[in-house]
Amino acid sequence: MLLYLISLAILIGCFIGMMVIILRKLPILADLAPDIAKPGILDKAKIGANKIKDKFSFEIFLQKFLSKVRILTLKMENKIGTWLGKLRQRMLKKKNSHSDNYWREIKGEEEDKKEKNPPI
Repeated sequence: MLLYLISLAILIGCFIGMMVIILRKLPILADLAPDIAKPGILDKAKIGANKIKDKFSFEIFLQKFLSKVRILTLKMENKIGTWLGKLRQRMLKKKNSHSDNYWREIKGEEEDKKEKNPPI
């Protein structure tokens, strides 16, 4: 209980000391002009945002964005064209190899029939 009273007395004494210091400095702080006080972080952020807003042009941003989209689209179109060309070549190669084998098989069957059944 005694420890509690001592710590409460210290707390009250510190609080009274802070109030005395604040009351002594309050008139001096009231006399300060707002120009003398340094701008805070929030004020600096507002000033920076206004500068960026003044320099920012939506048309230029849109132009840059659309040109990048166009470049990306052209790159994709070129890549798809390459894939399509390779696919067509592969299909043509398969078609040619299939048709060659088909006719070879038919010719082979005809020759086999001729060999088995010689003309009389």
